[in-house]
Amino acid sequence: MRNVTLIAVIMLTIAAYALRVIGAESSVVYSEDPQLVRQSLEMGQSIANARDLTADFPESFKYPLTLTYYLTVIYGSVYGIGRALSVYSSASEFQAFLFANRELVYVLAVWALNLISVALIPVIFFAQRRLKVGISGWLAAGLASFNLLLVHFGHQPSPHTPLATLSFCAIVLLVMVAHNYGSWRLILLATTVSALVVGTLQSGILICLPYALAILARPYRHGQYNWRRLFGLQTVVSLLLFA
Repeated sequence: MRNVTLIAVIMLTIAAYALRVIGAESSVVYSEDPQLVRQSLEMGQSIANARDLTADFPESFKYPLTLTYYLTVIYGSVYGIGRALSVYSSASEFQAFLFANRELVYVLAVWALNLISVALIPVIFFAQRRLKVGISGWLAAGLASFNLLLVHFGHQPSPHTPLATLSFCAIVLLVMVAHNYGSWRLILLATTVSALVVGTLQSGILICLPYALAILARPYRHGQYNWRRLFGLQTVVSLLLFA
């Protein structure tokens, strides 16, 4: 039964991914915000040309850098594979290829960002299943898969759908932190995902409130509050990592 459920969730996730990427090239015409693509290409050029990017950061970059780094790695991987297969002889040739094939660059970004976006579906399914409330897991996963707003933004290289996934993952982890007294692995994972939320979009700063509540709630057990645990090494390391 578990194998059947897992296969069904995987199939639902694949269907959701297909909904978000099929026909994505048509959105090149009307997309008003391919800023993430521009940022990652500019970062890649700066790396290739050993140019200092930080000097132009306030003017040229609109979004925080989490997804910019991610797309830069994706484009860099394409270059690395092409270089290994002798498709590109130099970084300048790869740059020329990118600028001559803007639609392909755009679609690659859509494909890559939706790998993050559709992760919401299995996460939300298994999170709901842990609550053991009937078919709520399937209902939640179905709504996440076929939500028209998520599908619409999924057709564009936009930070909004990855933000939804990362935010939900952060909230789930933070709830687990609040109920888990001393797991290093869990609190560091929750801190890392929360930091990625902040680095995805400016509105991600709102994750700071549930993060602070989880840190404050963690030392409370069995009707007592452990102030030493609140100011302990775990909290200090987590806050430094989050910052």
